Amino acid sequence: SRKRVLMSFALGFLVVTVDLFCKQKMSKAEHYFFEFQGIFDSHTGRQLLRNHCVKELTSESFDFIVACNEIEKCAILDAKIAKVQEAYDTFIKESGRLQINLAASMVTNINNFLTLLKQEDDVQKKEAIVSQIYDQAYKATMLLLKVNMFPRFIRSAEFVKTIANTKPKDIEKNFAATH
Repeated sequence: SRKRVLMSFALGFLVVTVDLFCKQKMSKAEHYFFEFQGIFDSHTGRQLLRNHCVKELTSESFDFIVACNEIEKCAILDAKIAKVQEAYDTFIKESGRLQINLAASMVTNINNFLTLLKQEDDVQKKEAIVSQIYDQAYKATMLLLKVNMFPRFIRSAEFVKTIANTKPKDIEKNFAATH
């Protein structure tokens, strides 16, 4: 009976101590303002964000955003077209292995653009199609990540711990955070 009281007391003390420790770590993160793009553009931030997306079962959306960015960075038109097709097969196509959730109208628009792209011979028109084929889907997916997942991410234990263990100047530099 006395052992139970002591064990309960010790357990309660441990819970309070862990809770205070977590609140202290969180308080450092609370002093900064983080934006999605600042985290996404940071190597460490992107890794943390991707890990969080995996935990929340939203990694397909994250990977689609990365694929769209890779298409944009690509300088050679044929390589861009190949990346557009790969993104379609992976994220848009009904049987895609990482299909993202998009409105049917967006998928129809993408299908129409893809058909035009395959029929078009003019290089400038192909460039124009490639540059806008995923615009709506990109914006919709980015909005979902920013509004739904990102607020939970910046409060996650992994992110808060990373911020707590990072020097203030590095927080601002590496994550484009502001006070």
